[in-house]
Amino acid sequence: MHVSRSSSLIVQLLLLKSSDSADVEWCKEVKGNMYDMVVEGFQLLSRWTARIWEQCAWKFSRPCKVSVPMESYEASVWLVGCASGALFNNGGIYND
Repeated sequence: MHVSRSSSLIVQLLLLKSSDSADVEWCKEVKGNMYDMVVEGFQLLSRWTARIWEQCAWKFSRPCKVSVPMESYEASVWLVGCASGALFNNGGIYND
């Protein structure tokens, strides 16, 4: 809904910009609608951010209780390094 509303308001703004003598009330309405949509967008971003923070807080408050053997950890780090193109050799980093 937010996307269709924003595209409609963009079309209205383009019409407003292209017309030389637009109705003053219509101009105020278009600008007010655009302001409201921007505020709603920031509110939506704020809600998403809060949900992400809540999810991170929940996850950090419940750490994994299973200990991972160091050999397994080192193997997974090495695989990630190889997948990204970096090779680890004797403490140094070499890129392909």
